[in-house]
Amino acid sequence: MHWCGLLIIAVAACSAADSVAIEIETHDPAIVRVELFIAAGPCTTCDGVAPPGTDPTVANAKPLGDVSYVVGTDRFDTRVDSDGIAGFLIKPGAQTSTVPKLAAIGFDANGAPLGFVVDDTSFDLEPLLGTKRRYQLESRTVQQAMGTGNDQIITWRTDGLDPAHPAPSCVAIVRHDGHTEFFVPEADPDCDGFVAPNECDPTWYKYKQPAGSAPPECLVTDLGACQIGKSGTCVDGDSAPACTSLDKFCVPQVACNACMPPYSETCLTSIATDATATHLHCQIPIFTGPMTNPTTCITASDLISLDQLYATPCTVGFVQADNGNITDSIDITTTNGDIAGTLVRTGFAPACSFGFSTMITVSHIPTSTTATIAKGALAVTQNGAETLLMPVVVTYVDGGAITDCLSAPTKPMCEILPAPASTGDTLWSCAAHH
Repeated sequence: MHWCGLLIIAVAACSAADSVAIEIETHDPAIVRVELFIAAGPCTTCDGVAPPGTDPTVANAKPLGDVSYVVGTDRFDTRVDSDGIAGFLIKPGAQTSTVPKLAAIGFDANGAPLGFVVDDTSFDLEPLLGTKRRYQLESRTVQQAMGTGNDQIITWRTDGLDPAHPAPSCVAIVRHDGHTEFFVPEADPDCDGFVAPNECDPTWYKYKQPAGSAPPECLVTDLGACQIGKSGTCVDGDSAPACTSLDKFCVPQVACNACMPPYSETCLTSIATDATATHLHCQIPIFTGPMTNPTTCITASDLISLDQLYATPCTVGFVQADNGNITDSIDITTTNGDIAGTLVRTGFAPACSFGFSTMITVSHIPTSTTATIAKGALAVTQNGAETLLMPVVVTYVDGGAITDCLSAPTKPMCEILPAPASTGDTLWSCAAHH
């Protein structure tokens, strides 16, 4: 919304042919100044605004309601005259003459709000030019806190550096019916003086992220290796929080370029088909024959000796995609459901070797000769501390016809690819965490 001019006068008894006079009348002698808020349009991405003193550690503490941006970058206020009237002149803008809604707040000599009025009815200035609109500003019981019951006002603002152009206030008006309206400046909707990139939440006054909250996961290169981390606590006025290693999982180096921001295990899974990304690859044959359904037979793959790849003793398990719990199997069901089942880990410490047996139901042979899926992530731990995390790729291949599983010519084959020596992946030089 664009406005050609917005003039403030001390007395609104007279109007001009090119403007509309807005008169705010009060009979409370304690109200000496009035601030006018003219909506320029709604904030479509705001669900409310948190005033000073709102505790981010309390659930649902942020007040919700309709948020309107106000016209202009100055604070439009004027003194109440001897007749109890504060007046303003409004001129139509170059592209619009509509006022969607307006509000006015009355203040005492100490700046405390004593009353308010809101007009939620949109009106056009053009047919009203040369006329006056008068609003009655009644004294209300005003509390500078959110609550229920009586109508309430909460006002706050950041003092600007230019006394001639004071910053507009932020206003939350809580009606007795529970409906809340906000009038805020678009440049700083929470009136805390902070803007991007030093603003954590533009609708929360001097926001400080609670220490107990769960910040987004991220990836960070720490000690030369790509590791899972978390963003630091965000505080308004500080620079954007940096990603800090959790001293937990190292991931393939490719992930630090492909999976930020933000990190997710879904992204880690997706890089499995990247030829340069370290991953566990299992090739599982599917056999046909006199059996009722095609089968993989219950056979185990050869063992992978992890201590040949990573220098210290280890235990092995799988980490599920969502909750990070260590388990010993992973779902390897195809998207269309033709093949359903899991890989079950075999082998364990102290040999530091592991393989997999298959527990799979096959309803149909894959339509293509080779069916490849990327599912889940393999986690390797050292002395109880999680160290390595890599994606898993499963390839189903046609094993041919057999008379029984004892005559199966091939078994599942699992290996870690590509060979560590060929890639120099920092995953293999990642320091043990304790």
